[in-house]
Amino acid sequence: MKIFVEGKEAFLKKGTSFEFIAENRLFSGSDEYTLSITFPIVDCPRNRAIFGLLYRKDVDIEKVNFACELRDTDFYKMGVLAIVEVSQSEIKGQFLDGMSAQNFIGDFDEIYINELDLGDYEYVNMSNTPPEWLWRSIDRMKNYISLPWVNNYSGNIQNEVVYENGTYKWHPDTKGVSFQPYLLFIAKQICEVLGYSYDFGEWERSTYRHLIVCNSLPYAWDMPQIAKALPHWTVTEFFEHLENFLSAFIDVDHRGKTVTFHFIANDSDFNTSITLNHVADDFTVEVSSEGESSYRGVSTLRYSDCDHEMWKFYSCNWLVENHEKMIVRYETLNDLIEANENLKETVVGVEYPDSNLGKILYVESLNTYFVFRPVKIIPQSCYDPVADTYYDQYVNILQPINQFGERIGTNEESDSIEIGIVPAWIDDTETSKGQCLFLELDFNDGETDGNSEYLPISLLESGESEKSGAYFSQLFVAFWDGTNYFKGLQPRPIIDKISTNEDWTYVETGYSMRLNRDPSDLSYFNSPIDSGKKYNFQFLANKIPPVRALFFIQGKPYICEKITATFTEYGMSQLLKGTFYRTD
Repeated sequence: MKIFVEGKEAFLKKGTSFEFIAENRLFSGSDEYTLSITFPIVDCPRNRAIFGLLYRKDVDIEKVNFACELRDTDFYKMGVLAIVEVSQSEIKGQFLDGMSAQNFIGDFDEIYINELDLGDYEYVNMSNTPPEWLWRSIDRMKNYISLPWVNNYSGNIQNEVVYENGTYKWHPDTKGVSFQPYLLFIAKQICEVLGYSYDFGEWERSTYRHLIVCNSLPYAWDMPQIAKALPHWTVTEFFEHLENFLSAFIDVDHRGKTVTFHFIANDSDFNTSITLNHVADDFTVEVSSEGESSYRGVSTLRYSDCDHEMWKFYSCNWLVENHEKMIVRYETLNDLIEANENLKETVVGVEYPDSNLGKILYVESLNTYFVFRPVKIIPQSCYDPVADTYYDQYVNILQPINQFGERIGTNEESDSIEIGIVPAWIDDTETSKGQCLFLELDFNDGETDGNSEYLPISLLESGESEKSGAYFSQLFVAFWDGTNYFKGLQPRPIIDKISTNEDWTYVETGYSMRLNRDPSDLSYFNSPIDSGKKYNFQFLANKIPPVRALFFIQGKPYICEKITATFTEYGMSQLLKGTFYRTD
């Protein structure tokens, strides 16, 4: 057994041993590490030369770490050695690799993405830039786009367009535009600004490259800095939300200054099967009725709650689960529309007892629930010849519901995973404009009359912000691949597989941000375990198997939480210990 620190061989304390633990990061968020390794200082010039003056009382050892390699027959690991204890006679350190090293070093823990210099958006000459030019997607080498959006506080449409004679033009009130950057572009910019190289190849080749960040600030505010509209998250928090949102692994090597991305579904270890043949007869099973495992495959996954008006429709598991008798089922959306077409408009104040107006409608082919949602009133639009009276009418749309409800895990006792990257708010505007992207900014946007057109006045009227200088606390995202599905209306990004209009026309988009994803999706991750029974096996092996593999033990499939190996100065013991959970 040899240990190299900063490229030089270091000597272990005679007669000592240490445990090497390979953890499945899907349980703990850690990878590989050791418990304490002891290096003698007295009578060991080699170790003194490596560790310098760390043993002196006046040296601050907080977060001291060295490049480290562990070498043995069929075993090689490269990571960092974190110093945990120092005395005049010896130094104790802990080897860390992968996420274990990343969690310890924590170089991104105090760097906030909205405070980084990610560059500025370009200036757009409105007189010679057609709107369609600013709707070109990432596939046409664009890093950001400029779609219409409504500031819900003022009601103004930013980046508004009009459709005349088959062509989109800028609305006369649109004096300039604000932008929506691609999420992939934001991730790359963060890495570049921090001086890290990156490999986002899997992301770039997936449909998730089309995700845009919908956080925008009004053009009139004159804030072209890309980072200004981002939430006050650390870089670490940003990557954690991204991992959970896309069911991916993001590996950060702080020493090599690299960031790599791959989907869990593509992880080579995760797709490996291993049969353990030399298992000791003795084993233990810890039984718990509460199921305390923190395995991501059984944890409940949910979007963080949003304040906007559509969130009650987007996420409402309780409504579907508690009102089964209200559900009317259809095979296709066309079947639903044909059966309920008479409910597009209904008279205000009149009950429709034999209709589905008060029902929840479910479409099997889309796995989607709908309700009738009144979005506007048409005054005096329905004439009753018997009473010789005109009545107001509701305009009802088919509103999808609970598309973004939580993915309920099998372990109800485990902590839920909350994702701050959330579906954008898409809502109705005027009939002639259609649906549009909405944002909730608690400030005037500079397009209203009076003193509030000036940003400082708007800020003073709104009072001191509690958002640490951030205008948004979440990342609102949607898909945009350059396709405007509803010609003549304001173009809008896509958040789900079905996109509907006021007149009940619709398209199936091929995109979705649902947490209950289709198994064919790259970001699909579902690997259930029986978290109430923890199996501890010992087995013989001449090397440590990949801990994220699917294990077969005595013919039964298991997911491994961790494997522990013991090392001495003579090498690795072939008797390994593992903690496992039964899976399907």
